[in-house]
Amino acid sequence: MSTDNQHIVRTFGWIFFLLLFGFVMVLLKMFYLQWFRRAELYELVEQQTTKMDTITSGRGDILDCNGNIMATTLPEYDLFIDTQSESFQAKGGVDDEKYFGALTEMLAHGLGDTTAQYYADKIKAGAKKKRRRCVIAKKVNFQQRQAIIKDPFYVKNGRYGTGLIFEERYSRTQPYGSLAARTIGNTQASSGMGITGLELKYDSLLRGKNGIAQIRSLGNREVREITEEAVEGYDLLTTLDVELQDIVEQQLRHAVESKNAPWGTCVLMETKTGHIKAIANWNKFGDTYSESHNNAVLRIEPGSTFKTVAMLVAMEDGKAHPTDTFTTTRRPWYYNSLSHTDAHRADTLHTLHSGLVASSNQVFAKMITRAYGSDATEFVAQIRKTGLCDSLNWDIPGAQQPHIEVPDDNATISKMSYGYSVELTPLQILMFYNAIANDGCMVKPMLLQALMQDGEVVETFETEVVNRKICSKSVLKDVQSALYDVVWDPHGTAAKGRWGDPKAQSKKVTIAGKTGTSQIYDTQRKTYRNDLHRITFVGYFPTDNPQYTCICVIDGRTPGNDSGAECGGVVRRIAEIVMAQVAFANPQ
Repeated sequence: MSTDNQHIVRTFGWIFFLLLFGFVMVLLKMFYLQWFRRAELYELVEQQTTKMDTITSGRGDILDCNGNIMATTLPEYDLFIDTQSESFQAKGGVDDEKYFGALTEMLAHGLGDTTAQYYADKIKAGAKKKRRRCVIAKKVNFQQRQAIIKDPFYVKNGRYGTGLIFEERYSRTQPYGSLAARTIGNTQASSGMGITGLELKYDSLLRGKNGIAQIRSLGNREVREITEEAVEGYDLLTTLDVELQDIVEQQLRHAVESKNAPWGTCVLMETKTGHIKAIANWNKFGDTYSESHNNAVLRIEPGSTFKTVAMLVAMEDGKAHPTDTFTTTRRPWYYNSLSHTDAHRADTLHTLHSGLVASSNQVFAKMITRAYGSDATEFVAQIRKTGLCDSLNWDIPGAQQPHIEVPDDNATISKMSYGYSVELTPLQILMFYNAIANDGCMVKPMLLQALMQDGEVVETFETEVVNRKICSKSVLKDVQSALYDVVWDPHGTAAKGRWGDPKAQSKKVTIAGKTGTSQIYDTQRKTYRNDLHRITFVGYFPTDNPQYTCICVIDGRTPGNDSGAECGGVVRRIAEIVMAQVAFANPQ
C-alpha cells in the first residue's frame, strides 16, 4: 500500500473514531439524564410556562388650541421583588445584613413613605413563602422610580442584583384641574377607557392599539418577547383655550354663587368657525359647586330667547314685518283658554321690533297666532328650514337633540312663540344666535379641530355648515337691529337698569343679544311656578364685526330673575376681558 493510501486510511480511521466517540458520549448522556436526572428534569419542565401579556398602548393627550395639555397619561408603577432570583440569592438575599440593609434603606429613601424596617419585614415574609413577585409598593410615581434606579446601590447591583421589578401602568390626570373637566371627561381606573366627555367620544382614537408580548418562565428566570408592537393613541387638538376657559368659569361661578343657584352654564364660541373656546358648568352640591353635569348639552325650555326664532321665521315666511303693530294690555290676554301676560304690565302699542326689545309675551303670542292661526304645522316647518331642528352628531356624548314638535291642541302655538312647549339645549340656542351674527350662516359648534401624533397633525376637521343661509339679508338685518336694541335701547331688557346698572351694556365693547326668562315646571305639582325661573342671555360681540358668541344660563330657583343684569352681566364681563386680550395680542 502506498504511503498516500496509508495516510487516507489513517485519516478516515480517526474520523470514524471521533464520530463513534461522539455517538457513545451522546448515548451515555441520554442514559445519565434518563436514569439519574429524570425527576429533576420533569420538575423543570413543569416550571416552564408560557403566557401572553398585553402591552398597553400610550393614551393620547387632550390639548387646547394652543397646545396646552388638558388631559394626559402619566406613568405609575407597581414595585415587586423576586426573592427567588439567582442574582438576589447570590448577593446573600435577606440573610446578608449589609446587602439587605442597603437594599431596604434605598427603598425607604426612594419611596419616602415609611421606614426601612417596614420593607425588611415585608421582603422577609415574601422570601419565607418563596414568592417571585413580592409586593413592595403600589402606585409608585415616576419621581420615586427615578430616585430608586439612580441610587448608588441600584446602579451598582442593577435590576437582577436587587431583584426589583417595576411594572408600569398609567394614570390619567388633568393638569389644569377643574377647567372644562366635564367636557374633557374621565377614564375608568381599571381599564383606562373613557367614560365621559371627550375621553368617551374619542376613546378609540385616544387609546390606540395594544401590543402583545410572550412571557416564558425558564426555571429561575423569565424571558419576554414582543410579538406585536403597541400603537400609540392620537392626541386631540381641541378648540378650547385654557385662558378663556378660566375667564368664563370664574365669571359664571361668581354669578351662580351670588345667586345661590342650583346650576349654571356658559359657552363662548368663535363666530366664524364655530370653535368652542370655553364651556363651563357649575352644579351645586351642599355648600359647594363642582362640574358634575354638562348642562350646556341638556334640553331646557328656552323662554324668551325663542322669540327671535319666531320673529325670524315669520318674517322670512312673509307673514310678519318688524313694523307690524300689536296692543298689549296690563291684563292677561287669552288665546283658546291659554293666558298670556307681560312682565311689565301696561297698555302699550308695540311694533314687532319693539316687542322683541321689551320682550313682550303678548306681542309674540298675537303675532304668531295672527300669522299661522291655531295650526302650528307650518310654523314648525318654517323653524325646521333654519336647521335648528337638525339632529347633529355632537362632540360631547349625551348631548340631547332639540324637541320642537307640532302640538296636538290648537292653543299651544301661542306659548311656543315665546319659548314654552319647545326644548333646546343652551348649545343649540347659541348655534342659532351665532348664525345671526355670522351673516346668516349656521355652523355646528365644534370641540375637535385636529388629530396629532408625535407632534405632527395627521388629520384636521373643518367647520361643518348646518345651513348656509337661514334667512334673507333683509330679514337678517331687521333681526340684528332688534337684538342690538335689546342692549342699547333704553327700553331693552338688557339695557341699563333704573339705578345705572349696565347689565349687558359695555363702554368697551358693543354687544347685541336677547334675554330669556322662563318659569320652571314643577313636576310634582304639574304646573309652572311663578316663583321659580331660569334666566338666560345670549349675544355676540363686537356688533360691527362679531368675533364671539356667548350664552349664559342660570337656574334661578331663588328670588330675583333679571336675566339682563345677571346673565347679561356675565356675558358683558367676559366680552370685556376677552376683547382686551385680543387688543393686547394684536396691537395696531
